[in-house]
This record gives sequence, C-alpha cells and structure tokens, in this order.
Amino acid sequence: MNIMKKTALGSTIAFGALMAANPAFAQSAQDLQQQVDALQNQVNQMKAALDQTVENTNGDPVKVKWEPAPSFKSPDGLFEMNVRGRLFVDFAQATDKNNTMDVSASEIRQARLGVGGVAWKDVKYQVEVEFGGTGGAKLTDAYIQWSKPVSLKIGHFKPAVSLEENTSETNMSTQERASFTDAFGFSRNVGIQASYGSNGFGLAVGAFRGKQSSTEDNEGSILATRAYYGAKEDALAYHFGASVRVRNGGDRTFSYKQFAISHLTENFLSTGTIAQDDVFWGVEGAVVYDVFSLQGEYGQLKADMIDPTVSDDPTFTGGYISASWFVTGEQRSYDASKGSFGSVTPKASVFEGGAGAWQLVGRYDFIDLSDKDIFGGKQQSYIFGVNWLLNKHTRMQLNYSHSKIRDALNVSANGADGANSVNAFALRAHVSF
Repeated sequence: MNIMKKTALGSTIAFGALMAANPAFAQSAQDLQQQVDALQNQVNQMKAALDQTVENTNGDPVKVKWEPAPSFKSPDGLFEMNVRGRLFVDFAQATDKNNTMDVSASEIRQARLGVGGVAWKDVKYQVEVEFGGTGGAKLTDAYIQWSKPVSLKIGHFKPAVSLEENTSETNMSTQERASFTDAFGFSRNVGIQASYGSNGFGLAVGAFRGKQSSTEDNEGSILATRAYYGAKEDALAYHFGASVRVRNGGDRTFSYKQFAISHLTENFLSTGTIAQDDVFWGVEGAVVYDVFSLQGEYGQLKADMIDPTVSDDPTFTGGYISASWFVTGEQRSYDASKGSFGSVTPKASVFEGGAGAWQLVGRYDFIDLSDKDIFGGKQQSYIFGVNWLLNKHTRMQLNYSHSKIRDALNVSANGADGANSVNAFALRAHVSF
C-alpha cells in the first residue's frame, strides 16, 4: 500500500508541474487526477475488505474446546471431532491358600487412544485403538451410527448385554467388572445393532459375526437383545432391565474361565474347551438415592456340549450385588437414555484446591462353572474398595478382595479337592478423556 501511495503522490506533483507550464493542458490533467483519486479510493476499499477477511480468519470459525482433550466443531454444527483416550496403570499383591501363586506385579491394564464425533449432524462415529499387551495394538471400538429416529450402529463394538458391560470401565465403582461378564465372553464383535429409547424405556437388538481379527471361514453368529426402563428424579434414580444372547460358534469353540477378581491373578476357574453354542439370559437392576447406590445382576448360560458323551449340557450362573457411598456428597450419574452409568464430577476438584470425591464400595460377586459332569469351579468373592476422584477425568482406586474357590477340579493350582482361596490388594491410577 505504501508504493501505491507514493505513486499517487508522484503523479499529482507531475501533473501540477505540467499544468503550471502549459495552462491548455490543465483541464485534461485535472480529469486524469480525478481518475487517479478514484483508483486510490478503490484500492482503499479493497484493503478494508482484505483486513476484514484476515480478522475473520484469525477469529477461527472452527469451534475448539479442551475437555481436557481437544474437540473441534464446525460453525454450522454438521461436523465434530473429539480426541478420546484412557490410561489405567495397575499394581497388585495377591496370594492363594495353596501357595501356588505369589503375585507382586504391575501392568498397563489399558492404554487407548482414538477419535469420535459427528459427520453430517446425524451420523456419529468412533475409532479407538488399544496399545500394549501381548498382541500389540488392536482395534476396540470402530463404528458408525445413524442416530435418528432409530439408532443404527454398524462396526466393531459390544453387543447390548448386561448393565455393567454397557457402563464404561472409566465409570465403574470397582476396578473389574463382574466375574460372569468376563467368563461368559461379553466381548466386541463385528455387527449391526438397532436401538431405540424414549421416556426412560430402551430396546436394542443386534446381529454379529466374529471379532475384527477373526480368521475362521465360518465365524458363526451372535444375536443379542437388551431392554430396560430407567428414570432419574431429583436425588432418586432407578433402573431395571434384562438381556438375552444366543451364540453359535461356527468354526469357533468356547471355554469358560475366570481370574480371582484382580486381572494380575491367575485363572482359578476353568471348564476347558467344551462348547460350540450357548445361550445366555440375565436380569439387572440399580437404584441411586442421593449419595448411596445399590446395583445387582444375575445371569445364566446354557452351554451346548461339543461332545455330549462327556456330559449333558451344563448351565452356569453368575451375578453380584454392590453398594456404594459418596462420603463427600456426590451422586452416581445415571443416563436413562443409554441405560448405564456415567462419569461423576467432584464437588471440589483437587486441582482447584478441594479434596476431590471419595467413594466407599462393597460388593459380593459369585460365579458357578460347575454343573452336570463339568467341574470348572465355583467362586465367591468379597470386594471392598475406596475410590478417590481427583476430578472428572482422574481417579485412584484401591480394591481388596477375598475369593473362596471350590469344585474347580480342572485347575491344578486348586489341589485334588478343587478348593482354594485368594487374597488380593489392587491399586489403579486412572485418567480418561
């Protein structure tokens, strides 16, 4: 712009000199000067428009938030992307009565990173990868979801079975889920699921094949459905539900086993590989009143034996009942639209000078993998826990568990009578976003 101004000034001086030297030329020079002034005015207008454009660009029309990871949203609301992840670091001390296990160990229980968001407003997506472990990086959730009027989800995710399975591990009161949810194989698979929720009532129906890493020619099939009713009214929230899963293994076969509450302990229950098909049904319930909560589930699984000469088809059972109390006055967050529990925000974050949220937890957990001529074992566990929530995204969890085991003849660690007991202390440092 300085060059243009100097040029205009030089032109004016030259034209003035010409007019003084030759009056006859004055009129045409004045006309030319008017043209130069008009050109200068147009340049100034262009500069003002350019300055306004730069100001808008610096203002950044893309909406960015940190919660605590970055979230990006287009100004028209059609597109959104959120960075998501979690890190669980576990430590455990565990021994058994038969002196076959003496654990003093640690592990990265989970380390996940991914993105989720919205494309074209009504289409949601999520892709998340788990790092570490013996198998290296692996895909966990990877799906797209049409959200209106009926939610339609397609990809790799968990079938709708069990209240605890549908509650994220980042929002659970204990470090590990109920024993029966692990033993009965409520894991992610590739499939399609339709769900609908309104006025507290929810229903999900899904059909699945194998895992995203499956190599079988015939992956079999899984049909799963879950129905629930839940509501939240001021300090009171309640939930009731039921679920059914029918699983055909195809080329896959199934075994049922379980560790003694802490993931770092061994499997003290095991049926061995016995089935190719099974059917599960379960019921669930929870009630939250102010700082207190009560939650429980019960389920049965009937296994179709591969070799019926070994045993008649066995029926295995499992369940739990747990209670918790937020000493610092918080309330468990129940989401009636999903039929699950969400994250809790402390009333006074540690990072703002407060004490955080403190929660006391007690749970009775049982699983029975012995029936007919199958002796996978029975386990009763008593878990006591203390959770310290530093803020919404960070917590420390301490769990003590005492497990009694019997009829577990298939596991040599239990001895000839199939009996044993395990004591375990487990500590977890947890951050999620």
